[in-house]
Amino acid sequence: MQAHESERINRFIFLINNDILFLLQTIEDWRPAMIDCKKIQKMIVPFSKGELTLKAEEMFVKHLEQCQDCREEFEIYYIVEYGLNEAATKELSEKYKKYLHDYDFSGLVEEKLKDSENKIAEVKKFNHLLHMCLLFVNACMIMTVLIIAVIIYL
Repeated sequence: MQAHESERINRFIFLINNDILFLLQTIEDWRPAMIDCKKIQKMIVPFSKGELTLKAEEMFVKHLEQCQDCREEFEIYYIVEYGLNEAATKELSEKYKKYLHDYDFSGLVEEKLKDSENKIAEVKKFNHLLHMCLLFVNACMIMTVLIIAVIIYL
C-alpha cells in the first residue's frame, strides 16, 4: 500500500513539475514578443519620418507583416497624424494623398510598407553589386601583385 501511495505522490510531483516547466516556457515565449512589439511601436514615428537605418526599417516592415496588433497601431498613428492634422498632409507625396482623400488608412499603410520593401530590395541589390565590384577590384590587385612578382623574380 505504501509503495502504491509513494508512486502516486511521485507521479503527482512529476505532473506538477511538467506543468510549471510548461508555464515557464510559455512565459518565456510570450515575453520577447511583447518586447519586440514595444520596440516596433516606438519605431513608428521614426519610420514615418524616414529616420530608421536600413536594418531597422527591414525589421520594422517584417514585424508589421506578421503582427496584426502593431499594424493596427501603425494605422492608428496615420489616422491621428494625417487624418486629424491638416498641416501634416502637406508633407506627403501625391501618391499617399490619394489614400488620405479616400480615408483609406489601411491602404496608405500598405503602400508605405510596399514602398519600404522596394527601397530595401533596391539598396540590397546595390550593396550586392558594390560587393561584387570590390571583389573584382581585389582580384585585379592580387593579379597585379602576382604579375609584378613574376616580372621581378624572372
